This record gives sequence, structure tokens and C-alpha cells, in this order.
Amino acid sequence: MKIRLAAVTIALAHSLPALAGNPVLYEKPAASIAECHETLAQVAPDWRENANFKIKPMTDGREQVFHCLPDGVAEWICNPKAGRINVAVLIGGTVAACRAVTPGVPVTITTSMVPG
Repeated sequence: MKIRLAAVTIALAHSLPALAGNPVLYEKPAASIAECHETLAQVAPDWRENANFKIKPMTDGREQVFHCLPDGVAEWICNPKAGRINVAVLIGGTVAACRAVTPGVPVTITTSMVPG
């Protein structure tokens, strides 16, 4: 689980730790949904079949992916129109979509941790 969070950080070429209760934001260039999927595959090759990943296409062409972890959550927003992937990593909190994976971890009341 901590290895997965480290993999997110390494995949996005950042080394800042996620602080409890505060999401840490990362950004990486991506010109297409396919590039976003390649980055996700670097973190977890089985992400499409893994029950800990919740995938939600958005109406504006973006894609939201929650990576549910035992002690937190990573939210990926793939935004090919803007040419980037935004990731928010939260330790000590989670989102409603991840309740089953993170019992006992407080659920944040938000649809997205990524600003904008």
C-alpha cells in the first residue's frame, strides 16, 4: 500500500510526501487518454481489472480514476483537452467510492479532490 503511493509519486516525478488530511497535488503532461492510461499502468499494470480502481468517464471528455488504498486514496483526472493528468493523493481520508476498501477511514464529502 505505501509502495503504491510511492509509485504514484515516482511515476509523476515528484517526491513530496502526502500529509494526513491534506491532499498533495501532482501534475504531468498527457496529450491523450491513452497517455494517461500508460501512466496508470506504470503504477499498477492491472489497474483496469483491479477492484481498487474506480473509473468514471466525465461528460467533458475527461476521465476520473480513484485508486482506493487501505489508508487513503489517489484521484487521477485525465484531461486530454488541457494536455495533463492531475493527481491528488490523500492519506487518512477517502472518498465515498472507496468506502469498502477503506473501512474506518473518514470519507471526505467531495466529488473531486483535484481543483478545477
